[in-house]
Amino acid sequence: MRAGAPSKVLATSAGWAPVVASWLGSTLLAADVPILAGRQTVQGSQMVPERVTLTVPAVAAGHSWIPGDDPTHPLGRFGQRLAIDVDVSASRGRSWRSQLGWFQIQDWSESADGATVDVECVGLLQRPSDDRLPAPSSPASGSTFVSEFRRLMSGGIPVSIDAALVDRACPLSFAWTEDRLGALYDLAESWPARILTGGDGIVRVLPPLPATPTPVLTWTDGIGGVLMSAPASDTRDGIYTSVVVRSSATDATNRVAVQAEAFAGQAEYQSDTYGVVRKFFSSPLITTDAEAAATAQTMLADSLRPARQITVTLPPDPRVELGDPVSTVWDGVTRDGWVVGYTLPLTATGGAMTVTVGLA
Repeated sequence: MRAGAPSKVLATSAGWAPVVASWLGSTLLAADVPILAGRQTVQGSQMVPERVTLTVPAVAAGHSWIPGDDPTHPLGRFGQRLAIDVDVSASRGRSWRSQLGWFQIQDWSESADGATVDVECVGLLQRPSDDRLPAPSSPASGSTFVSEFRRLMSGGIPVSIDAALVDRACPLSFAWTEDRLGALYDLAESWPARILTGGDGIVRVLPPLPATPTPVLTWTDGIGGVLMSAPASDTRDGIYTSVVVRSSATDATNRVAVQAEAFAGQAEYQSDTYGVVRKFFSSPLITTDAEAAATAQTMLADSLRPARQITVTLPPDPRVELGDPVSTVWDGVTRDGWVVGYTLPLTATGGAMTVTVGLA
């Protein structure tokens, strides 16, 4: 969960203002881009989870916000990045700032009447997605998961590795193909770990989510509550009841077959009634049965989490992040889970926020 205003302030008619700065490398192009409307959409199922859309006035304070052919314009698409924060203010001048993140400008378009400019931005993981490896690349002698993740990350994107993750040696007798971002996710899945881009623009490698959520936010309906709706849904699509993880390592010392399978233990997923929906994952980074078992269990949990979900509507809360453990109370029923996606309006007139919670 990001830093920001406390829940009791967000539940009131607090002030709300986006703060958008444009940077090109280390050069500040604009400290305060004017925003008429905007929205941040985050989907945990996407390799680049974050997307931001903005509407900017074509002219404000005597300055043109139409990039045209200027490669150094604050809204240009030549590597410009937007640092987007939200300021929440209360009475007596108290205010809180939440960092939503850094976003690469992907495209812009002028409105038909020339009055506004629509800007679309994506999360920083778009950079390694675009920056494909020019040739197959193998880990160097002495490489570890930590050093290899840092080596593979595109330049200019800082990385933080959680101290709780245990580093280990990388097998050497394989080569990454062209997909740089896929290689980063392969490392994370084989660790096992998860990747989260923080509001400060740092890509964090974190431990997997625990088996049971310990909520950091609680949303309720009724008097004093913030929930406006909380419809539930369930699906079989993309849900696996078994995950098989195998090693594809070819190092001389790792020729013994390595494999592990994790099964959903819940009664509703019994094979004689539900059937078996099996997923396979193979990686040269898996070299022992214990590593295979850990990855299989994590991938199974990640698969089952979005099956049963609720989509809650509430006043905008800029503190929400992917993976946050949350609790909801609707019609007297308490449901705990993790944030697997959300849509956040960036202006005070942008309406409500929606959060998708994968139930525990």
